[in-house]
Amino acid sequence: KGDLYSLIEKLTGGLPFDVISLHGHGDHAAQTQNFLDKHIRVYVPHKDLSWFGDKIPQGTLDPKEGDTFDLGNTVLTAYAVPGHTVGSMVLLDHKTGDLYTSDSLGSNDPIGPNSGLLDDVGIECSLDRYYTALVDLRKKVNGRAKRIFTGHNPLPLDMKYLDNVIATVKNALDKGESALVPSIRPPESTYGSTTMFAYGDYRVDPNSVAINPKYLYAKDAEDNPPKIIKGYLNPQARAYPKQ
Repeated sequence: KGDLYSLIEKLTGGLPFDVISLHGHGDHAAQTQNFLDKHIRVYVPHKDLSWFGDKIPQGTLDPKEGDTFDLGNTVLTAYAVPGHTVGSMVLLDHKTGDLYTSDSLGSNDPIGPNSGLLDDVGIECSLDRYYTALVDLRKKVNGRAKRIFTGHNPLPLDMKYLDNVIATVKNALDKGESALVPSIRPPESTYGSTTMFAYGDYRVDPNSVAINPKYLYAKDAEDNPPKIIKGYLNPQARAYPKQ
C-alpha cells in the first residue's frame, strides 16, 4: 500500500529505475501492476505468478539464474534458490559482497518472532530440495558474499547466518520430526503451522534460524495421502493470502 513509485523517485533523485521482485508473495510484489502502469520495467519470477491469483500482471520479465543487472557502478547477479517459493531468487553484488535474499533464507527478524516459510507447493519446496539449493548457493557465492540482507530484517547479517540455515535444515533431515520445536510464529501466518525447526534464540542471537516447512522429503509430497510434517496444518488457520 502507499505510493511506492514516488518514494523511489525521491530516494533516487529522479534517476531511471527497474523493479526486481525476488519472489511473488504479495508483501514483496503486490505493487507490480502499479509500476507497469507507469511503464517501469518489472522482473518477477514467472514460477511465482500464481500468487497473483486472478490478477496476474501482463508484461513482467522473468529473471533467470545467471542474469546480471548493470546499474553502472554496480552489477547484480541473480541466483535461483527455490524453497520459500518455487521461483525464489537472490541477488549478489560482487563488488561489495552484499547478498540480497528477500525471503529465500527465511525471515530472521530481531524486532519480533518471525520464521522462514517453505511454501505449500509440494516437491520443489520440500526440505531436502531446499537443502540442495542452499548448499548450491553457498558454493556459488563462497568467498564473494560478505553480508546478507533478508526481506524482513532491518539489519544485515554475516555469512554465519547462511551456514546456520544450512545446518538447521541438515539437522532436520538427519533427525526428522524429533527435531521439531513449537513455532514462534502465529499459525495464521504460516498455513497453520504450529511446529518448526530452529537454531538459536531469536531474542539474543542475530543469526538464529526458524523454518516452517510442510514436507521433509520430496517423496513425502507424492505419497497418498501426502506425508505432512507434524503440526503443519491447523484447520482453524487461514492460508497465506494470495493477492
